[in-house]
Amino acid sequence: MLLSIVIPYFNAGKYIYTAVQSILDACVQDAPYEIIIINDASDALNTQQLQDIYQRCWQHSEVPVRIETLAENQGLSGARNHGIQIAQGEYVFTLDADDYVNKKAFVKVLTDVKNLNMDMVFFGSYWYEKDHAWGMKGFLFEPKAVVTVDQAVIASYINAQTFYAWRFIAKRELLLQVPYPSRLYMEDVATSTPLLSRATTIWYEPEHVVYYRQNPNSIMKVWTAKKSFDFLTTVQMLRERLQLSEPMSPALADAYFGLTCKAYLWACADAIRHELPDAMGVCARIKATHTEMFGKIEFSHWSKIVSLLDRRQTVSFGLLYYSPKLYRTALKAKQKIFPKK
Repeated sequence: MLLSIVIPYFNAGKYIYTAVQSILDACVQDAPYEIIIINDASDALNTQQLQDIYQRCWQHSEVPVRIETLAENQGLSGARNHGIQIAQGEYVFTLDADDYVNKKAFVKVLTDVKNLNMDMVFFGSYWYEKDHAWGMKGFLFEPKAVVTVDQAVIASYINAQTFYAWRFIAKRELLLQVPYPSRLYMEDVATSTPLLSRATTIWYEPEHVVYYRQNPNSIMKVWTAKKSFDFLTTVQMLRERLQLSEPMSPALADAYFGLTCKAYLWACADAIRHELPDAMGVCARIKATHTEMFGKIEFSHWSKIVSLLDRRQTVSFGLLYYSPKLYRTALKAKQKIFPKK
């Protein structure tokens, strides 16, 4: 079998039909694949919804659709890992249950997977919210070309900051080597770059394949202090899981250093924007953890930081590193002048 599409499902009865049907509508002749829905211990209502849709629409589909139900909730990573383990395809694509694919673009990617024998195939995606879609940031790889993976390619991937698991199709044998870490926010960060480091050749199809739907009930919408610390943990895991055949190049080291700075920025900024209780205390602990993991930011680092971050990121990072209270004051002033509509 060529491809397994793994869809973790947790209380997503409102969206699952669109996700699965968008894939079935893009069926490519002579490119056999399967769809595996991992029901991650959804509640009774959403489990019944899934079963009803399956029996009504997919039970006798030409493309095999199967449901695997987990007795206990394992989280998004656990559900993905379980699906990858039981997948029969040479390649695996993981799609979130509240997203869906663009038929024409997905057909192109499936054709690439079938004909090119790449280790990984990357593609574009849409951000979809309130019936509006716009293209998300692309990769920095050469498009529509066989790219041999080296440290320069890995550095460009880190610099692009597009780590999402649903923006590539990968060989199952690679995914088994780098399972998604359990119960971590932004687990994709700790996984996709180490996967790339194990690949030999990749292909980038710039067509926008996935509609990344903004679900108001998504776990992404609820912020906790743990999520802020998870930014740092996943970036540390990225480095630990990289597989390099030679010492890290200066370009890759710079890309990684820039990512550690951005992780600090994201962690503290989100703690403040989401108005966590004791946000200043959270930021102080984030700084201590960041220093322990990646070292203290010294004055000598700033020329490099300025070269790696854009102007807004540089200013925000400086404020958050030295005076998060001032960042909070500036943010509130901005929100007062430019209130959300």
